[in-house]
Amino acid sequence: MEISDKFKQFIENNQKMYWVQEGINVETDLSLSENPLGCSSKVKDILSKPDIISHYPDPTNSELKAKLAEQFLLEKGNIAVGNGIGPILDAIFRVILNDGDNVVIPQLTFPLIEQLVRLNSGNPKFVPMKLNFETDLKTIERKLDSKTKAICICNPNNPTGEVIPSQKLINLAKRITPVLLIIDEANIDFGGESVINRIKTQKNIVILRTFSKGFGLAGLRIAFMAGPEKLSGMVEEILISSEMNSISQLAAVTALSDKEFLLATSNFVKREREFLVNELTLRGLEVVPGKVLNILVKVDNFFPSSSMLCEILETKGVRTVNGNCFQGLGERFVRISPRTRKTNLQFLKTLDELLERSSI
Repeated sequence: MEISDKFKQFIENNQKMYWVQEGINVETDLSLSENPLGCSSKVKDILSKPDIISHYPDPTNSELKAKLAEQFLLEKGNIAVGNGIGPILDAIFRVILNDGDNVVIPQLTFPLIEQLVRLNSGNPKFVPMKLNFETDLKTIERKLDSKTKAICICNPNNPTGEVIPSQKLINLAKRITPVLLIIDEANIDFGGESVINRIKTQKNIVILRTFSKGFGLAGLRIAFMAGPEKLSGMVEEILISSEMNSISQLAAVTALSDKEFLLATSNFVKREREFLVNELTLRGLEVVPGKVLNILVKVDNFFPSSSMLCEILETKGVRTVNGNCFQGLGERFVRISPRTRKTNLQFLKTLDELLERSSI
């Protein structure tokens, strides 16, 4: 089989993803930013009904789109639904990118963005973070040129937990029109300021949302975009070949109705994040300033490398994300995501054992 030059170039330049390791049982997993509370009891009740799988799904996702439009005061035409943010973002890039077009992204961001830009023959243009690891919006704006089709930003950011004030993003969108401002709000249910309510008035804003995080439906792969109707329609044309199943559709509609669960999740994760940050700081570890969900921890003062730390933790049944999965971090950081107090305490106990050994 002959491999295309495009794919060869993608493999050569690709930043690796932080996939879980196969064949290793892990009892204490702080690597994936899933909902530590699981999902809503209302969704569990729905999923227990056996007749769901006997019906074909609605290829237009009509009920889910209507529910989303109602909740966010949008038109159904503003919304496209897909199996995770990745396929939706891939479809957006297929629509907007010609060979050699640029997408400007912060250096520290979700690695899949870079992958999808390259797979669609685009060039990711990275902008370094500020010294405090904040997103440098002014430099991002200055990076635009005649080949730039989009800026793509995670808010809240992954892996730092940074929250960019919504007005700063709105002002940026106004200044860069017609370049698209794509905002991945995957973690917005844990905190932060969404700009989804500006979709109808600011035509170059595109919002990506998922049900994997706050709603606790990671295994069902449900996500949606909200943006200009023309773009959303084109994205739907691409996504129709991988339509969402009926279980996911019903689960998403049901999850949207349980606002109490979403609030409980937000409060729980905020409390556990503060707990972990305080405990790590007490142990002399430096935590990158952030507010929502993910915690980026500097570990090179205590361990030779983040890779060595992650490997040792794995052998002890603990999983974190190696910072070398993110642009520019090298072997200095690990990323963790808050879990239940029991899991968080087990992580800290294991970390204490390693810190004690490193001081000998």
